[in-house]
Amino acid sequence: MVQGKKQLNSKPKFAEVVIGDNEAKEMRESAKISSNPQFFYQKFGNFGEISYLCNLLELIKRCNMNIRVIIDKLGPIQKSEIEFKPFLVYTGESGLGKSYTALLWYNLLTAMTSERLSEFIRMKSNGSQKDELTLKFKDFRTWINQNTSAFLGYLLGNTNFDCAVNYVFEGIDDEMGLLLRRQNYDLVNGFCRYAVNEASMIFPMDMDSRVMMSIILSSYLTDKCLGIALIQPLILPPARAAFMGANTTSPIGMYRDFLQQLDDLKTPSRVAKADNQFYANYIAKLVDGKIVLENGSVFLQFASGDSIPVSAAASSVKELMPFLLMLQNGKNRQYNSLLFEEPEAHVHPKKQFLVMDMLARCCNKGMLVQMTTHSDYMLGRMNQLLLLGKIKQTSESAFEQFCESHQHSKNLYLTDDQVGAYYFKCEDGKVVIEQQDLAEGLPFSSFEQTVKDQMDLSADISEVAEQLGIVSNL
Repeated sequence: MVQGKKQLNSKPKFAEVVIGDNEAKEMRESAKISSNPQFFYQKFGNFGEISYLCNLLELIKRCNMNIRVIIDKLGPIQKSEIEFKPFLVYTGESGLGKSYTALLWYNLLTAMTSERLSEFIRMKSNGSQKDELTLKFKDFRTWINQNTSAFLGYLLGNTNFDCAVNYVFEGIDDEMGLLLRRQNYDLVNGFCRYAVNEASMIFPMDMDSRVMMSIILSSYLTDKCLGIALIQPLILPPARAAFMGANTTSPIGMYRDFLQQLDDLKTPSRVAKADNQFYANYIAKLVDGKIVLENGSVFLQFASGDSIPVSAAASSVKELMPFLLMLQNGKNRQYNSLLFEEPEAHVHPKKQFLVMDMLARCCNKGMLVQMTTHSDYMLGRMNQLLLLGKIKQTSESAFEQFCESHQHSKNLYLTDDQVGAYYFKCEDGKVVIEQQDLAEGLPFSSFEQTVKDQMDLSADISEVAEQLGIVSNL
C-alpha cells in the first residue's frame, strides 16, 4: 500500500512518495525498458498509486491562475491579450482565430507535463545525463515562448506556422531558481530521491535521470503556476465524430494526441468517483440509452435492449462520445484540463443545456475547461448558471430554496471569478479579442447583430409580400 511520509516543511505542497515492495520490483523492471516519462506518470503517478501529502482536490479548488498571454501575432490576431481562468469561453465568427487562441492554453499546459519537460531538460543539459541541473524560471518561460510556433504547427499539421506570443506569470519571479538534483541512494531497495528546490520524490535508481527530473519538475511547476499537483490535458478537436468507431491514425498533431487519449478514455478508472451517478443520469438523457464497452469497442444500448456500434450513432452522439466516455469511466480525475471545440456540434438545443451543466460540474470539481462555441443556447445556459452563482453568494438559503423548488442540483452554478469570456471580431481589417464583462451576464455579442439583421430582413420581405397580397409567415 502506498503511503505518504512526514511533511517536508511546515507548509508542504508536495510529499515524498513511498513505494511498496511489489511496486518497487515492477518499477525497477519497468525502468529498464522505458525512458518515457509518460510511462511513469500513467503507471504510477496518475492520481492513483502515488499518494501526496497535500490534498489534491483542495489544491485544484484553490487554482491560483495569474497567467496572461500577450499576442503580438497569431494567425489573423494581432496585439491582443488573454487572461487565463478556470473556465474560458471563446465566441465570434469562424476564421478569426478562436481555435488558435485555445491552443495557446493547451500549449502551456502540455509544456508543464513531464513528456514535454523532458525535451526542455535535454536541451538545458546539452543532451547529457546529469545528476544536478541549475535553472531559472525564466529559462522555462523563454523555452515556452520560443517553442510555441513549432508546437502549434505540430498540432495544426502546418510546419510553416508562425506566431509571436509572450506568456506572463504574475507573482513568479523570472529569477526564481530551479535546482534539480539527485539527493541520495537507497541501495537496499534500489531507489534514489530526486528533488527540485524543497520538493522531492523517490524513483527507481535505474530510471533515466531526465525522466526523474522531468516528473519532479512537472509537479513543481504546476503547483507554482496553477496551484495543482499534476496536470494532464485532454483535447477534443473539431470534427472528432469522424474518428469514433474508426481504426485510423492522423499526421495532424491535435488528432494524434486525441486518438492516443481516446484509447485511454475507453478504459474504466480504477478509482471510484462520487459523481458517477450524476454523470450517468445526464449521459442517459444525452444518448437516449447507455454507453456499453465491449473488448475496446463502444456501443449504444437502448431501453429495448438493442445496441448499435458508436459508428452508427447520430452525429451528435459521436461528437460528444469522448467527453461522455471520460465522465462515465471516471477519467475526469485523471484529465484535469479539457479543451472542447464546439461542444454543441450537431446537438439539439435542449440537450445543449445538459452539456453546459456537465461542463460547469467539471469546472466546480477542479477541471480547467475551455471551449469555443457558436451557440447562444450554451451561452444562455452559462448566464443562468452565473446568475445562480450570484444568488448563492448573496443568499445561501434563497439558492437552496430555488434548487429544491426546481429540482436543480446544488452543485450546478458558476461564479464570475471562474469564467473568462472572449469575443473575437474583425475591426478595420484586423481581428480584435474583446474581453466580455460578466457583471450583467455573458453578452451575446457574437449573435446580436446577426439576429437583428435577420429580423430587419424578415420585416422587409414581409412588407413586400403583404403589398402583393401574399401571406407572410415570417
